[in-house]
Amino acid sequence: MEQGDPRAMATLCDRLLHPEFLPRGLRLHPLDRRDRNRIPLLKRLQSHPEGNVSTPPFPPGTSIEGSSFKEMAMRRKELLVSLTLLLLGGSPLETLHAGTPAATVAITAGGTSVERQGQRLPLDTGTELERGDRIETGMEGRVTLLLANDVIVAMGVASSLRLTDPAHIALAGGRVEVTVPPSPRGTPPFAIETPAALARVTGTKFFVIHDPVTGRSRIVTIKGSVRARKLDGVETEEVTVRANFQVAVAPQLDTLTVEPADPTEIEQLTGEVEIAVTEVEKGGGDLRDLVEGIPIEKPAPIPSAAALRPPGAKDVEDGPPLENPDPSDSAIILEKTAPTEIFIEVP
Repeated sequence: MEQGDPRAMATLCDRLLHPEFLPRGLRLHPLDRRDRNRIPLLKRLQSHPEGNVSTPPFPPGTSIEGSSFKEMAMRRKELLVSLTLLLLGGSPLETLHAGTPAATVAITAGGTSVERQGQRLPLDTGTELERGDRIETGMEGRVTLLLANDVIVAMGVASSLRLTDPAHIALAGGRVEVTVPPSPRGTPPFAIETPAALARVTGTKFFVIHDPVTGRSRIVTIKGSVRARKLDGVETEEVTVRANFQVAVAPQLDTLTVEPADPTEIEQLTGEVEIAVTEVEKGGGDLRDLVEGIPIEKPAPIPSAAALRPPGAKDVEDGPPLENPDPSDSAIILEKTAPTEIFIEVP
């Protein structure tokens, strides 16, 4: 995907303007996306209206349904906290260039932090993250990350994950929603690791829920399909989990049973990471709100791992690379993986 490619830009706009990213009760009419090609290469995620800040008017021509919108507009008491999602050049899952952050905090609320070189630092919208960073949310915290490969990772409350690589994250507890854009054949798949499994995918949307106490993992597929098998050292039959279906994997389960997912639970899971979206444009070196035309300042960067590392200390391990990734996989594959420190969503 080349920088400035209007088709790629329109694809991202469609993805970010999907109704599940909008506040409850709000919808964008599809016909109002006709001018999306004029939207710049940068997108902003803004805080959920149920938090301490609310949603501003959408750009001219955008139709909005829902009685809660007027109420939210009246509640505008604070400046919107926003972040820019940058469309990087190159294929969606290409290797990260030196000096490029592994991920950027798109939106954060309710208490979130990053552990870097043994130090815990608060997160802010726009904070750049490095390989090896551990991101955690509190009991009321939520955070959405934009990885350098355009993968969107939305963390629910009481969740913990580690950025092993832009194409590989490790969940230790909690819930995450992952949206992986389609990638060309031959591109290494995106991977999400849990203590029990390794999930690889080249383009789909799904939830992974892991309980480190019981050792039970669950895969809920929203779009695309998932291929899964039990990881207890014994080769078991592989099952395919298609959209709107789920499967549970646990040591005490002898067989894997695919069953319909509960629509209410899917809505609940999505609601935990629901975020409203509007646009910003880049003017020179500044980000500007398309509605109000005012610059949006990036937060001060947090200290790098190198700056935090004591003299003579070793750097944080990046974790093992993926073994023999299959570029042709368009579904998620759960594979046995060597024990390693990982971070996973917990229900």
